[in-house]
Amino acid sequence: QFAQCLVRNCREDDIVARFGGEEFIILLRAETEPEALATAERLRSWVAAREFVLDGHVVHITASFGVARAEDAASIDRALHASDLALYRAKEAGRNQVCAYDAEIDGVAGVSGPPGGIAPRLSGPSESKAPGRRLGDQSGDLPGSAAAAR
Repeated sequence: QFAQCLVRNCREDDIVARFGGEEFIILLRAETEPEALATAERLRSWVAAREFVLDGHVVHITASFGVARAEDAASIDRALHASDLALYRAKEAGRNQVCAYDAEIDGVAGVSGPPGGIAPRLSGPSESKAPGRRLGDQSGDLPGSAAAAR
């Protein structure tokens, strides 16, 4: 349900993918940092206000978002690592938060990314609305922003 909600609330050219158990990534095409932060805040607020049904019970959940610009990193792995650092800072701030990557606070992105790169951490194809697009098809360039949500 959560992934479907993210897909429905993103643009057609954005890519939403499950990145692990409770972690999702969203690649926002050609957005400035303020636009990416506004998108993440809109999604965070929407998730917090929504009721989800789990095993027949209505539950309320929250989501934290970390946002990084493509200019913050030289490759998709590094951009995702930067957004992950911002995500951990959002969770440390009390969860249900949106934080932008800040090299001075979070350190230099990409010094050590996920082992083996991004492909081994994906659990299946992307949830993109664009037919046939897979996250692994992306070149090293990432025009826009990456957001990690958990």
